Amino acid sequence: MLADCHVHTTEKKVSPARFIDSLDCAGVDRAILLSFPPISFGRICELSEFEASLANVMEAAAYSKRVIPFLWIDP
Repeated sequence: MLADCHVHTTEKKVSPARFIDSLDCAGVDRAILLSFPPISFGRICELSEFEASLANVMEAAAYSKRVIPFLWIDP
C-alpha cells in the first residue's frame, strides 16, 4: 500500500472523483488531505478560504475511504 501523507487542498473546488482519479494515476492507495492552516499559524487567509478548504477536505473524505481528513485547528 502506498499512502501520500501530505496532500494540501485549496479554496478552489475540485471534485472528489477527479481527486481520486489523480490518486489512481499516481499509484497512490490512500491520502491524508490537509486543510489550510488557521490564520494564527502565520498564513494570512480569509475565513471564507479556510471554510472552503475545510469543505473540500470533508467532501473528499465522505466520497471515499481512501481519503483521510486532517484539519488544522488552533486551540
